[in-house]
Amino acid sequence: MCIGIYIGPCAGAASATFNVTLPFPVWALYLIAAAPSQRPLRGGAAVKIALVTSRATSLMEVARAIAYVARRRGLQPVILEYAPSPVDMKRMAGMVIVVMTMNPLLSRSWFLAARDYNKENIPSWIYTTTEGRLPKRYVKPWMQRDLVFIANSQYTREKLEEAGLTVVDVVPHGIVMSEVEQAVKLAETARKHLESRLGSGVYYVTVASSHRRKGHELYARAIMLARQECEECKFYILTGQEATVYYSDIEGVYVDPRFGQLSRMEVLALMAAADWYVQPSLAEGFGLPVLEAQAVGTPCIHPAYPPLTEHSHKDNLWVPYEQVIYDPMGEGIEYELHIYRADEMAKTILKAYDITVNKKDEYKALSERVREHAKQYDAEKVYGRLLDSISEVEELG
Repeated sequence: MCIGIYIGPCAGAASATFNVTLPFPVWALYLIAAAPSQRPLRGGAAVKIALVTSRATSLMEVARAIAYVARRRGLQPVILEYAPSPVDMKRMAGMVIVVMTMNPLLSRSWFLAARDYNKENIPSWIYTTTEGRLPKRYVKPWMQRDLVFIANSQYTREKLEEAGLTVVDVVPHGIVMSEVEQAVKLAETARKHLESRLGSGVYYVTVASSHRRKGHELYARAIMLARQECEECKFYILTGQEATVYYSDIEGVYVDPRFGQLSRMEVLALMAAADWYVQPSLAEGFGLPVLEAQAVGTPCIHPAYPPLTEHSHKDNLWVPYEQVIYDPMGEGIEYELHIYRADEMAKTILKAYDITVNKKDEYKALSERVREHAKQYDAEKVYGRLLDSISEVEELG
């Protein structure tokens, strides 16, 4: 069934009219059109919602944040690290959010599950991100016809729509503010940890997997250049074991290979303890650590490309990039790599050092601005909007 749908103006999105072919037009149309509501659910019963995702650290954190907000709103969320059969899912939940990267090759099994749930009248959609172009040879007609996506950034939305996929909304990632408050209280202890590993200095923290798109090789060159000018610049990098080789011969760098093993609170506390957070990634679909760092009051350094620039405060230190390279890396996405010059990153690192040491009032004011900026991404607000719509869908049943 093909329906012409009009999406009216909403925060961060323009009005649009487009045709969508859906096997479940009633609830999907309502999801798009419904305004947030606080009306009690049908019969006073709580909505049971399944959050289906993998064990990947970033995806799991997003699922947990959505579940946290869902519980506070009287829903009954369950996080699943696998995709049950439709028969089993019907016994577990009334609707499903698949939290998964939009990789039409590697994530296909998760999308097939979402398609099957929809066919069995279990309303399901995919909350997703992508870090580049989606090759048309991997995007199958059933993905375009039978799936509904919610993008985590305008950048992700553009890439999905270029591939002919249906995107009904953009919901940015959210931050659980109670976790932020706890992490800030632990910052002093985390600062002592940095000192024990690196000695005194100005601390730059990075949290990134060892994937090539995270840009470790280029960032290591920038660190070397910066430390040639200022040995007081110290770097703490939380990553996977595979990336340690890039930093092995650089003084003033501590590489913690426990990426994905530390608790959420430990990671946020490290960010809060840092003077600066650096995101050296060459490709991102959102860049959640930049938002997390701002939430704990730590200014950021990162390449100046969307989607990072969508949620990064304009007074953070942005590094210009010189060229864009598309690299599939054999993974089903043509990663959109934004290549900056190592000397430009080094120059920005040194500028950050000067602000921290010689312009303390400016640094303090910047810290407050980024902290205030992050409050608009309170998980209660951003995920609440999504869950309100979910509740409205259940009322239709």
